[in-house]
Amino acid sequence: MTTILSAADAACSIYGLEITLENQLSALQQLKDAGLEPVTLVNGDPTIAVAMSTKKVNMEPWRYQRLPQNTKQEQQCDDSNSSEPFIVSIPPSRSAVLDLVAKIMPSTPIPGITEEYFLSETEVHDLVSVYIPHDTVTSDDLSAWMSKDGTWGTTIRRQSNKKRKRGRLLNVVKKVYRDFTWDDLSNIQEYRSLVKSSMATKCTVGYVRKSNTNEPDTTKKKLVNLQIYKMKTKLLCEDVFVSYNTSANDPIAERDATTPPYTFDDCSGNTQDLITKLTKSARQIRLVVIDYAGLSTNPDDIRLFISLNKSVREVVVDIGHKVEVYSRFDLLKNIKILNKFRCRRECVKRSR
Repeated sequence: MTTILSAADAACSIYGLEITLENQLSALQQLKDAGLEPVTLVNGDPTIAVAMSTKKVNMEPWRYQRLPQNTKQEQQCDDSNSSEPFIVSIPPSRSAVLDLVAKIMPSTPIPGITEEYFLSETEVHDLVSVYIPHDTVTSDDLSAWMSKDGTWGTTIRRQSNKKRKRGRLLNVVKKVYRDFTWDDLSNIQEYRSLVKSSMATKCTVGYVRKSNTNEPDTTKKKLVNLQIYKMKTKLLCEDVFVSYNTSANDPIAERDATTPPYTFDDCSGNTQDLITKLTKSARQIRLVVIDYAGLSTNPDDIRLFISLNKSVREVVVDIGHKVEVYSRFDLLKNIKILNKFRCRRECVKRSR
């Protein structure tokens, strides 16, 4: 197991000093005075530190990994650089909350995706409140909104565990398919800040690929809609394009050449529409996929696709607990990074 380098030890390493408390504090202060800090490269050797300007690290947090502190003195003087748990803020409006409820508890059952539960108003609130900012809505407010909306029907009384309780019979999306909040992730906050700060020059575009599996068509389409929702809310994609019933090894440029238009929620088109977007965009493109197989498992085809579409400057891979960002140069020249796409493991639930 690789040892995680601390900021203090890294500072000593940069100046070639023996690791002592005095040297740690002195080296950290020297770096701070120079506007620098010790970091490692996200895709580099985690045991080798470099000194990088704090401004540069803030601009490209997906490239540079800040290091943990390891002394009480350091923690006291550097609290401003500590990372706080991050939760995506869903606007605390009735429509926003009900939209989220519909994602978690669709009005009709979906084979393989939802499970049926009889839930009280309090249990529904407990389930939904996990996925929205703290104290966004009370249990009474949520119940009233759901009743007025009519999608989930009215509450009824029913025997449950030998007790009578009032509630609703609901179709709840299995937890494995729910990813509507993102607490304590290593770099999601930084990624979202980067997207927001670079919107004038870079367009963030999502690409969802769904394999031709044996699942019912309604199930597959629901999974695609969940992925699109994740692309829009968690990953801040302006447009999302979908390739339906395609293999991870199919040539990207040939996908959807003969398929009819899709009717997914908030979808901007298929693979051919994506290529048109890449060709005509006045801004550089940040292309986002869920899992490596969400783009392709053929490194040569990925290199060709990136080479032909010069507007693509970055590819972002969401792997669940964090995102990994690769530059155009990485994908054209770094065979180790390209080979990450070659590995096909057990199917990933890309709506998670």
